[in-house]
Amino acid sequence: MNFSVLYKSIMNYGIYHETVHGKIVEPVPMFWNFISGIIIGMPFQLFQIQALIVSFLTNLLNISGSLKSVQVTMMNNAKTIFLGFIGGSNGTIAQASGAGMLLAITGFYLFYQYTNGKGNFMRSFIHLMAVVATMFFFFGNFTVRTPNGQFKTEMGGQILFDTVTNVADTAKKEINNGMTGFSNAEQSGDFIENYVVKPTANFINTGNPAGVVDSETGKTFDYDKAKGSGGQAYVDDLAKGAKGNPYLKNDGKQLGFQIAAGVMGGMNLWIYSVPIIAVNSTISALSLLVCVFIILIPLSALLSFIPWFRNAFFTTIKTTLGLLVAPSILSVMLGFLFFLMTQIDYGVLSMIIGKPQTNLEAAVSGLGSIEFLIFLPVVFILKIVFMIVLWKNRSGISQKISGTNMAAGNAELSHMKMEWENLKNGFKEKAEGGAKVAVGAATENPALIADGASMVAPNMTNGFMD
Repeated sequence: MNFSVLYKSIMNYGIYHETVHGKIVEPVPMFWNFISGIIIGMPFQLFQIQALIVSFLTNLLNISGSLKSVQVTMMNNAKTIFLGFIGGSNGTIAQASGAGMLLAITGFYLFYQYTNGKGNFMRSFIHLMAVVATMFFFFGNFTVRTPNGQFKTEMGGQILFDTVTNVADTAKKEINNGMTGFSNAEQSGDFIENYVVKPTANFINTGNPAGVVDSETGKTFDYDKAKGSGGQAYVDDLAKGAKGNPYLKNDGKQLGFQIAAGVMGGMNLWIYSVPIIAVNSTISALSLLVCVFIILIPLSALLSFIPWFRNAFFTTIKTTLGLLVAPSILSVMLGFLFFLMTQIDYGVLSMIIGKPQTNLEAAVSGLGSIEFLIFLPVVFILKIVFMIVLWKNRSGISQKISGTNMAAGNAELSHMKMEWENLKNGFKEKAEGGAKVAVGAATENPALIADGASMVAPNMTNGFMD
């Protein structure tokens, strides 16, 4: 979001009071107008500046949208690397290429399994065919019809990524719409403005978070009018008479409620801003990881021709798809977090009032002074405790929601590392054994020859057995 637009939207809200017509002749209204400006007006301006900084940071840290074009570029670069590996074009692998040589090694490996007769040949052969077919699908070009009826040519991998992303985004919008009433960010606008700044300003100016100034017609406080050229007349009209809005009057009777509303707004700002900033920065980090893993895809495809790393390609694809879906999952988690925060408000209100509540704004605006002062700290403490519990259990919650198992992933990486170490040690031992055989043959030393042969012969099949 543009900073100037963000600034205008958040700073559009202000604190208003009726005019002190008599000036010095009306010392009591003038006194309360002055006190309100010091105790309410100035802190609210500082609150707006903090909200502006938080909103700017949340938008600045969320660079996932800007990385979409980078991901497409990385996909094209990955295809170039893949074509360099296979030494040909889509559908062919040159014999002199790196992939061709590794494919030959895989062929010998399959031949060994076929002649070994242990029943692993067909499984390994099908796996190899699946890897090759998936590779050429992923980096191949296909013509597809777009939602608007046009045709375009794209890589299979890009089509797969777009499909997964669109399905995840659609699910995210449907879930968020069910919880918050908003289906996307464009409809809900800036969260800090709509859920923190605006309700706080409304409560201070009108006594209710919705900003309703006429309960019969449902008319709400118009900040554009109040800020315009005839703004003071508009405020005076709302405050005049015995039935005028008491929060706009200069009598100090509602000052305690206004202070409490300002404090609640400040608490809500930091309660909501921490998870928003954390989620946005995490989404951006995940989007960067997607770019990295896209480049690793052709490398993992090449490694898949080596028997010890034959699962590398599918593992990389699975991880990349998981990273693509993760931002949508995090967005849903954030929406669910805010939904639970609202349920805490409802729960506390129901306990204070003594019956279930379905209208948060009406319930809060209907609280008495003592009830309202009880409601604020209780809700704040419960939300802080709730956030701490979520943070301590963040790993388990993320795994349950995303369906991933970090322990299994770490075990797989450890297994690959162990296989690599075994491979290096095997080559080292064979080289040492071969050297002993050669030295023993040159010096006509049968014992040295036997020792070298014992190091080479038992390890000839090590690493090729399933």
